[in-house]
Amino acid sequence: MQTKVPIIIAIVFGIFAFIGIQQYLKSQQRKDSYATVLIVKNAKKKGETLRQEDIGETKIDLATAQRARGIASPSDRGLYIGSTVAVDMQQNDLLFEQSLEKTVATAENFTFDTKLQDGERAISIDIEEAGSLPSFLRVGDRVDVLATIEVPDKTVRTITVPNQGPQTIEEFSYRPTTVYMFENVKVLAIGNEFVETPGINLSRPRNTGASTDITIAVTPYEAQILTFAMRVGLKEGGAMSSAAVFTLLLRKQTDQDVVNPRKEVTYQDVLNMTELTRLQSERSERMRQ
Repeated sequence: MQTKVPIIIAIVFGIFAFIGIQQYLKSQQRKDSYATVLIVKNAKKKGETLRQEDIGETKIDLATAQRARGIASPSDRGLYIGSTVAVDMQQNDLLFEQSLEKTVATAENFTFDTKLQDGERAISIDIEEAGSLPSFLRVGDRVDVLATIEVPDKTVRTITVPNQGPQTIEEFSYRPTTVYMFENVKVLAIGNEFVETPGINLSRPRNTGASTDITIAVTPYEAQILTFAMRVGLKEGGAMSSAAVFTLLLRKQTDQDVVNPRKEVTYQDVLNMTELTRLQSERSERMRQ
């Protein structure tokens, strides 16, 4: 009987551990099934201005949030401060972009600092290549930032020089690589179109292939990385590559997924037929779901 006691104790502990794990998983599922959105904390009349203290947060069903067009996200709280209310709103009403007046922002009536959250910085990057900028990108959208750079590969070899003996020389070659830099980045401006309020007028011609400055919100360290890539590319052992070419990917506002793992993409990936076939199979499977 004594030999069975440890087994019984282990079984009991195992049952409690199983129950605990199940409860944790259920709590995580409940947590993941809700989205945080913005509300109007104080009743507002049409024509009144939204102040920082008028905006609050609440949680709603994730599926409802994804279906709701123009629902305001906490990450864009700064975009709504100072906006003019287009309809009467009651206390704790959900905040929608279409509930605010549409305006066209100009350089004269706009300042970026009111649209940045604490810890954010505004930086402009130059998008040069055709196809690197989504055709329907608008101010306030969320994007991922990719960079194509030339990575220097160093080769050291020894040669024999007459009357001097062996000499070591360094040779550099450059390997084009595309890297996934940043995700879920807020677009503050496209060219001279600035963020002031939601519903900004975007009726503009898009010059395919023309250079366009995109202003985005980043952290100070992200700004350092972007600045280095824009100015000098990568430098190693005295060898310098060309500056980065950026590509922006438009993403869904409510998409919080993170690309993991990240990898550098080179010629080998583009020409890897096995990998491309696998990716196509995964896409086909998603379409069937």
